[in-house]
Amino acid sequence: MQQNKSWLKFIITGKPQDYLNYKETAKQQEILGGEGSAHYNGRPCNQGNEYKG
Repeated sequence: MQQNKSWLKFIITGKPQDYLNYKETAKQQEILGGEGSAHYNGRPCNQGNEYKG
């Protein structure tokens, strides 16, 4: 949730420091895990059901 707030703040202000704060928040979220890091843990495609035999 904090990651989304940081991104929105960057979008509104456009300041480089706000972008760096967003990246730091995203990095911390990735380290700690959770639902917010599903993008980092996912596969590029979902072929699991297609190749079951």
